[in-house]
Amino acid sequence: RSFSTVGAVTRRKDGLAKVMGDRNRLSQVLINLVTNAAQASRAGDEVMVEAAADTDGVLVRVRDKGCGIPPEKQKQVFKPFFTTKPHGTGLGLAVARRIVEEHGGRIQLESQPEKGTVVSVSLPAAPPAKAGP
Repeated sequence: RSFSTVGAVTRRKDGLAKVMGDRNRLSQVLINLVTNAAQASRAGDEVMVEAAADTDGVLVRVRDKGCGIPPEKQKQVFKPFFTTKPHGTGLGLAVARRIVEEHGGRIQLESQPEKGTVVSVSLPAAPPAKAGP
């Protein structure tokens, strides 16, 4: 599905902690999650990306109102080469999980068939900067 047929909405709360990590790899996580959400959505649907403070860092949620994932398949979606798409590789969520965990974070999925999916990524805050001499 083309991104031009799906609207994107972003929300960011002020005062978010900084996250330390590899910008390119963390960007890849967001690209994978937004791509999945867009592909699961119908033309004209919105994909919501939200960032908010979490207890120990930052919480990013990617939410769609797409087809959802059946409960019996939800535990498998983070396994390499498992896909629910006819032409998927099954690597997007597996790669996203590995990157998030390598950054000390966690990733979770909540989904209801025909109601949509929310993928939540929690990343720890960067340590405070040390004061100069």
